[in-house]
Amino acid sequence: MSERELDLDHLIEAAGRSFGKAQDDMGLPDGMSTGMVISEAELDLKVGFRFEGSRLAVEPISAAAAARGGVSPDSVSSIKVRYVATRNELPPEKKPTRSEEDVVREVNGRKDVAQLAGVLGSLRVNTRYVPDLKLWAARVEDEKGRTIRTLNIQDRP
Repeated sequence: MSERELDLDHLIEAAGRSFGKAQDDMGLPDGMSTGMVISEAELDLKVGFRFEGSRLAVEPISAAAAARGGVSPDSVSSIKVRYVATRNELPPEKKPTRSEEDVVREVNGRKDVAQLAGVLGSLRVNTRYVPDLKLWAARVEDEKGRTIRTLNIQDRP
């Protein structure tokens, strides 16, 4: 690995630590949690890359180097890393009464979803509980990741 190259895993780990340190250094008022400050962050890099054994080595490409013409546009790749803050656990009053598996079974058992599966083939159901609304948001996707159907399902036993 050259002096300017980094292992991709190390780069992502270092970026995560950097976002965490930025949250800690914001100088928040008393009683405010740093977990509420950065809810989402995105890192977009232009890099050259190559495999170093089984590891992916990346070399960041500066805007100045690209502007000088020292970099072939065909050799540049983009890496986009998105960090999303999540809570560790919901308070008891915000927890769902149904399990995610139960909701997925309900969605897969719907007549319209079964008919779509018959036409499009294998479908995947992604769910997320929305505590403030006490409902489950479900997204049905085809094998290519395209959204086929979105559903809101009440969280009731």
